[in-house]
Amino acid sequence: FAVNAGDQVYQLTRVLDGRLGALTQAGGDRRLPPIMAIQSVADATVSVRALLHSLLLRLAPGGHELLVFDINRNAEVSTLMNMAAVPGLDALLTGAPLNFTLSLLRNAGPGSQQLEIVHRAAGESSIRRETTELAWPPLIYSLSHVALPFAPDDPIYGSEMPRPPRAIYLGRPNLLGERGLLAIPAADLMRLRFNPFFDFMEARIEAFLLDHSPRAVPVQPLENVGGMWQ
Repeated sequence: FAVNAGDQVYQLTRVLDGRLGALTQAGGDRRLPPIMAIQSVADATVSVRALLHSLLLRLAPGGHELLVFDINRNAEVSTLMNMAAVPGLDALLTGAPLNFTLSLLRNAGPGSQQLEIVHRAAGESSIRRETTELAWPPLIYSLSHVALPFAPDDPIYGSEMPRPPRAIYLGRPNLLGERGLLAIPAADLMRLRFNPFFDFMEARIEAFLLDHSPRAVPVQPLENVGGMWQ
């Protein structure tokens, strides 16, 4: 583990947290640009609760958005999972209006691998459902903290070993043998390293940037008034 890098990130987050707190108390957080946060409900590094209470719920309304990937809640898969370890988002969908837009990607039904998007716009009480062509791939029960930024065709962390093979490939370490022999915990080998919904996520990011890009301001032609261009 890169201890020095981890400490630097920790120190940076403390500084940012302090500055965000000062802005919030002064009512100046409206100066922040629109923020889009993307999170997997299953995340052993950053919890959804921390993201909500340390960032999003502290912001003034301003076009912010949270995109969340739920776990695979297909009934056949969920019987094998520790559901107590998975945070629920029902309170965000049914509670008081939010100061940000929430988009939750989840199973369309208890027996379906197909995914739908549940939207709740900032300041609204109602929700809107949108069908998609996305579906959980076989043998994948959730995303992970490390999976989000990597496309399935990534040469190191992708879903398939590239051809010709590279010296390092970590996408699907498929090691079999007796338990207790490996120095690496088996749970680490099971951690998903690529995002099967990367193209969908990329499109949502591009749409968010387009929606919040600076609008062109019409420029008035200059006039010569008393020898001064105005």
